[in-house]
Amino acid sequence: MKRILSLISAITVVAASLISAAPADAATLTVTLSARNGTVGVSQTISATVKDSGQDIGGGVGTVTFTANGAQIGTDTVGGQRGTTATINWTPQTASPSTNITATFDDGTSDTTSVSISSVSTSASITTPGSAGTSTQVTLAAQVRAKVGSYVPTGSVTFYTSNGSAIGSGNLDGSGRTSVAYTTPAAAGTIYLYVVYNGDSNATASGKSGSDSIKVSAAASSLSLVAPQSNFVGSPAQLTAKVNPPNGTGSVAFSANGSALGSANVANGVATITWVPASTGNFTLKAVYSGGGGVTGATATNGVTVTQPLKADVITLNPAGAAGPWPVGSTQGLANGATVQFGVSSASGLPVTLSVIGPCSMSGTTLNVNGVGGPCTVTASTP
Repeated sequence: MKRILSLISAITVVAASLISAAPADAATLTVTLSARNGTVGVSQTISATVKDSGQDIGGGVGTVTFTANGAQIGTDTVGGQRGTTATINWTPQTASPSTNITATFDDGTSDTTSVSISSVSTSASITTPGSAGTSTQVTLAAQVRAKVGSYVPTGSVTFYTSNGSAIGSGNLDGSGRTSVAYTTPAAAGTIYLYVVYNGDSNATASGKSGSDSIKVSAAASSLSLVAPQSNFVGSPAQLTAKVNPPNGTGSVAFSANGSALGSANVANGVATITWVPASTGNFTLKAVYSGGGGVTGATATNGVTVTQPLKADVITLNPAGAAGPWPVGSTQGLANGATVQFGVSSASGLPVTLSVIGPCSMSGTTLNVNGVGGPCTVTASTP
């Protein structure tokens, strides 16, 4: 019995010796990164596989952190049911010929690769009101979009007419839109316009957009010219042109017998200037309306005669029985109840009219003093 126990004890010692002699293998992990070249605003998948170099399958359990040029762009876990591959979706926001993508496992093991991020292609479009009046201000709008992805272009858009003439530019807002004010031509017709996006550091220029048109038309108008019919050399006369419909804009040019007198802008359907005739004669006045604000141009004429300026008439007021005529502005003393018969005449030969105010009355050319206590004022006038 003692022999058996001794044998078992020897076997146990040998087994223990064998177990303690087995060396432990330290696991060595590797990270393999997969990333490709991309485009600004376009999402792509980046992955990293974490494996134990000593095994065909399996690897570490933990988190993989992804960075682009040192800035974190996402994390994912590996191990167990998650498998050995960490995956994120990355949308580049900046164009660059070389962007370093790095995947780093919790233990510091990492892998890095360099990718190129291209500027995104763009397209631009223009929107017009479709129709407008001549010489009318309208709004032109533009929209710029990336052809792929989510990037919103920044920068400016230039607006052009179909002949390539630039008519303005505007900066894009946060949604890629902009607008400019545009005044339509004075002549009726159809105009075509397009836009060009000028690009930014992350988006390429668009090239010419498709064109959009504006049909420019004008409402018929009428014009009248008003001038004083009694015109004298050296006396200012107001000339007035009236536009119908009154919403017309633009200006009116005035002339007399073909000689320019000046021009004035239309406001509330009216344009006026002051004319001072320099000579006598018959004149044909002409007003030419330019048109504008969706109203067509028009012309009006008027004929006037300019004469020498009128001279002050000379009136003689000669009381019967007096030594001579009463001077203009003189004061005469008359008793209550007195009657004065006047002889009247004028240098022009025109008839003389007498009137009086105060406690007196006038009957034809006879003055009657009707009371006391105040002056009477006699006035003589001719046409």
